[in-house]
Order: sequence, then C-alpha cells, then structure tokens
Amino acid sequence: MTSTRTNTNNGQHRSSTNIKKEYIQKLSNEKALAEAILIGNKPCFAIVDFSNGNSDPDNVRIAIMESLSYSPDTRLVPELLSNRPYAFKDKDEFYSYIERARSETLDSLFDNTLSKWKKYIDADEFHLKICAADTMFTYFQDRIGTTHYLFFIADNDAGKSNNLKLFNILGYRNLMNTTMTHANIYNFLGPKEEGVGTICIDEADSIDEYLEIMSILKSGYTKGFPVVRIIDTPHGRKQVKFNTYCFKALAGERLPDEIESRGFMQRTIVIKCVPGFPKYDISEVTDPAGDDEYQDLLQELNELRNLLFCYRLIHFKDRIPNIKLNIHNREKQLFKPLLRIFQGTRTFDTLRPVINKYINERRESKANSFHAFLYRIIRDLTRQRGTLELDFSTIWEYMKYNLEGWKDIQFKPQSIETVEFGVISQKQVGGILRNVFGGTPPKHTGSSRRLIFSQHILHRMKDIYDTNIEIKVDFATTETLDLGFDHTRLGFGTDGTDGTDGTDGTDSGSMDVGTPPSESVNEENTENNKDNEKNLEESNTESKSDNGIEITGSDECASSQNVSQVSQVSQNQKSHDEDDNHNDDEVCDLRNQEGADRFRAEVEELKMKRQEKKGV
Repeated sequence: MTSTRTNTNNGQHRSSTNIKKEYIQKLSNEKALAEAILIGNKPCFAIVDFSNGNSDPDNVRIAIMESLSYSPDTRLVPELLSNRPYAFKDKDEFYSYIERARSETLDSLFDNTLSKWKKYIDADEFHLKICAADTMFTYFQDRIGTTHYLFFIADNDAGKSNNLKLFNILGYRNLMNTTMTHANIYNFLGPKEEGVGTICIDEADSIDEYLEIMSILKSGYTKGFPVVRIIDTPHGRKQVKFNTYCFKALAGERLPDEIESRGFMQRTIVIKCVPGFPKYDISEVTDPAGDDEYQDLLQELNELRNLLFCYRLIHFKDRIPNIKLNIHNREKQLFKPLLRIFQGTRTFDTLRPVINKYINERRESKANSFHAFLYRIIRDLTRQRGTLELDFSTIWEYMKYNLEGWKDIQFKPQSIETVEFGVISQKQVGGILRNVFGGTPPKHTGSSRRLIFSQHILHRMKDIYDTNIEIKVDFATTETLDLGFDHTRLGFGTDGTDGTDGTDGTDSGSMDVGTPPSESVNEENTENNKDNEKNLEESNTESKSDNGIEITGSDECASSQNVSQVSQVSQNQKSHDEDDNHNDDEVCDLRNQEGADRFRAEVEELKMKRQEKKGV
C-alpha cells in the first residue's frame, strides 16, 4: 500500500502504511453482514446492509467493497486462503446470482441440493435427505447456534469419503483435511466470530486418541464455549480464546471409543455407508481434466454453491421461530435446529419421517446398550427385594447370572469377558452405578459395599432406556430466536464501490412461515371441543403420516381442538405416570425388611445358580 492518506487521531497524524491489516472471512453485527468473496481475481467483501431496520429480503442493500474500517488502527481485508472461495466472474454475475436467489425458496433449494446428492451418492433415503438438509443448514449455522455432527463409517471402497467431498464443495466455507490438528481448527475458526465455516475430517479412525481434538468436538456443537490457549506473539505470550463451534462431518472405518468419546458420539448422527453405484464419481467431477461433461457437472455444483451463499446473504436476518417437539435432551439437540430451519415448508414434512425412523432405531440401539442392561438389573433387583439399598456383590452376581457366555479373566479376578459387552470390570460397573444411576453409599459404614438408589432417578432412567418411540411435533410457537449478535464496530470503507440494491426480487422464500396455533381456547367452542374430541382423534389418526409425527394446522378452531387433545394426552400420561409412581412407592415401603442376612444368602444362592448354569 503506497497511499499518502493520513488519519487524525487525538491530534496525531498516522500514515495509512501503519494501519494494521486483519484478515477475516466473515463478520456480522446488528447493522451489517460482511462475507469475503472473489470478484474476478480480486478479494472483496459482499456487504449486506441491515441499517434502519432494513431486513426485508426483497429490499436489503448489498454492496461490494475491498476492505472495511474496524478501528482507527485496524482495517479488515478479505481472507480467502483456507478454503474454497465463493468466486464470481465479475460484479454483474454476482448481482445476477443475488436476483436468482430472491426467487428461490427453501423447498426449491432443497430439491436442487437433494438432486445433487443423488447424483454422487448411492444411499438410502435418510442418508441422502439428512445430508441435503445439513448442506443447507450450514448456511444458517451461526443463526441457530447449535448443530449436530455427521460420522460416515464404512470399510474401504464404500465411498464414505465422497460424502465429505460433496460437503466440501456445497457446504458453507468448508475446510477438509485428512490430518486435521487442533491447531488447524483453532486457526480456521479464529478468535472473533463463531461459525465462520464448516469442517470435514477424513480418516478419523483414531480421532479418540487426540484429546485436544476430542475436547473441540465435545464443546463445539454449540456457540459460546471457546477454549483459551497461551500463544506467543510479537508482544510476548498472551492468552487468546479460540472458537470451536461449527458444523463438522467426519469419516472413518471405525467409530471412536464409546467411553472416551461418549460426549461427542451423543451429538453425532452415525451414517453407515455401503458400496453403491452412483451415477457420477465426485472425485472425477472435481478434476474434470478437460472433459466437457464433467466440466458442466462441476459448473452445476458451483452454481448451486453460489446460489446457497447468495440466499444466505438475502435471508440472514429472517426470523426463525421456535418449535416445540416431544423429544428431549440429546435427541432434541440432534434434530431441533434442523427442523426449525425448515418449519412450515414442504421439506419439513419430507424430513419428519426419516428423522422419526432414525430416532426409533437409535432408541432401540440404546435399549440394547450396557447402560440399559445395567438399568434393568437395578430395576429388577429393587422390585424383587423391595428396597432401594443394594449390596454391590448382589448386583455383580445378578448381572453375571443374566449374561450369556461370560468367562473369568486370568489374573483379573474383578473382571469378566462377555460376548455382548466385551470386558466388564467391577470398577467400571461401580462407576456407572454411582455417576449415571446416582447410587450413593449409606451414611453408616459396614463390611459390605452398598449403594442406595433414588426412586426419582430410576424413574427418569425408565424414560431413557424403556422403548416408547412415537415421535410427535405438538405445535409451533412464534417465539423468536435470540440472535446474540456481537456488538462489534463495523463500518463501510471509503475506498470501496457501492453495488446496486437489487429491489426487483420476487418470492423471497422467507423462513418466517406457517401460522402458529392460537394459545387461547374460545369459550363458545369449549363444549364442542369436548364433544368432538373423540371424532377429532379418529380423524387425526386417519390423516397422520406413517411416521407417527404430528404438527397442527393454522386454522384457529382446529388449533383449539388440538390444544384440547394435547391436554387430554398430557392428563392420560400424567395418570399413567402416577400409577407407575404409586407402584414404585409400594416397592419403596418394603425397603430394609429383611436386612443384610438376606442379601448374603441371596448372593450365595446366585453363585450356586451361576455355577449350575455354567455346568449345564
């Protein structure tokens, strides 16, 4: 830079050559969104102006600038080196994409994105639809602030890496690598704004051995949890925070260790890839080598990528109303952000059945896990013995009695090897009983190891490990997401060139769709709701989709009836839970009737039964 322009600050003249440059990919606040792009061969910013409350997708102002003033000492310049840039031949092409994006909707873009996935990936319905939806979700990940991960698992030659390659092309500012380190991730996501891009990690078979990356994966599914590290700078060692939040997809031949990566796997959708025969090989298309057909296919992918990006620019400030689901905890964290983006669209109804199927299978798998097996052991023992205080040796022996094909391990008398769950140690079981099931030692001390369980905690565990898997969407609310913008100073540079505002768009495809049901019930319809409740239930049963998920319509009367129906279902569930609690209370009243002698006798009896069983 050779400019002789000077800035005045507190009476002192500062040459523009002393202004510090800071390279960024994206920055946003309540007034503007800045995104680094490539116009011709020149890095620029696409600036979306939301000042004066101008967030209407049809009327937002979008300009192109070379740099941005950040402070008297700092100037922001585009950074386009770490991943594939959003490239446009010239300004006219960029604004033509803006106008095309104004006529797109979430449904039209999903159809387009899904068609691309079907071209390059031969997989089942859930695989294709969730990947297409996630591709679009990445462009709004910083608005929602919570994401799930994807893990593609398969043997060699099953095409698992091709999924990452497609995300690398179509996803929002994707960085893909096979030897990703925590330093790569920290440098890419940076210390300023969260969600500046997405990450794909190939060959992630041993990722559970890298504690720093596992820490990033466990915290990076939601905004607001940066890590702090000490780094060397020209001014000495300084403490710097690095962001970890963004959408991430991984691929490998095996899943990470269940215990070491439990927090990560609970936030991950596992997709098992099988060998298939896609219409095109994405690896050949990304490097067409002069072939006309492949060149056209690559251009088709780049056009969709630019279109998704421009749709993001236009709709960045669209409202994303909250949605109420009947799934909770990890299941809700996995799918609610995605469903919020597509609520009120045809795509929403397309996603519901495949998500419902996945949750069904996930719950069934969880019901077969070691934690579920151990829960059933505790449940049965507390019911049989009429007490919540159990001796650990009783639990251990009863557990072995109910396992098939176990054997002792030489030189490890406190461990056994099982066919279903591998090696199980008393230390491992004791940790699960205390940390997961809330077992606490009694206040009195004795020669035996005992644990007291909480009926409340065991009852909550029932909802986790007992399979009851009808998934419903009860109704949508109009609660608006707290955007949580950074209040960073962001000004328009003086050396940039303003673009046109492009106000001649058509249907914007806003995400503010669907009419929520009324929260109040009209008094004159109350009696009709009661009289027609049975008929409504029958008609809803006929109109339900096969996936068992429901969402109410926007008609006020139907909404009121649905509110009444949901209330009735809640009352029935409450009555059912009270019956369960009553039965559990009866069990609690029997506690400590027979004392420690009975436990010791039962342990001996279990040992004898086990020996007889092994003998047979």
